[in-house]
Amino acid sequence: MAEPMKYCETCGAKMVRYKHSLCKGIVNGLLRFAKFGPHPQRLCDKGKLAGGMTRNAADNFQKLKYFGIVVKAPPDGEAQHSGWWQITQRGWDFIRGTKAMPSFMWTYRGEVVDESTELVSIHEIKHDPYYLQWGDYVAESEGHP
Repeated sequence: MAEPMKYCETCGAKMVRYKHSLCKGIVNGLLRFAKFGPHPQRLCDKGKLAGGMTRNAADNFQKLKYFGIVVKAPPDGEAQHSGWWQITQRGWDFIRGTKAMPSFMWTYRGEVVDESTELVSIHEIKHDPYYLQWGDYVAESEGHP
């Protein structure tokens, strides 16, 4: 039986750790974004998504930061929340297939708190027809102590 949900006594927020996995949709979005090269790019510009990525991939793109694959990278004078991202060297190594990533990360309030010891390559994600298509990260989330 699952533990009852815990809430912060001060603000009432859920005290939940979320599990984030590198799934095909997120990786496909990353590959579309990578077509623009190594410079900072806007994920969505004037209502058009970068590289024709799906709305789902764009909505989940920020999860790549938990793996160190992308970072927010606004140009000078832009606000931090402006939607500009850049692929890191670690991200390019992952795309090239020379670096494997933890298969999942646990976060608590937007910060990484734990990671899988099992590593996964981009080739495994792209070529396994069953890799994480079943997963629902909310169902795999758990209360935070």
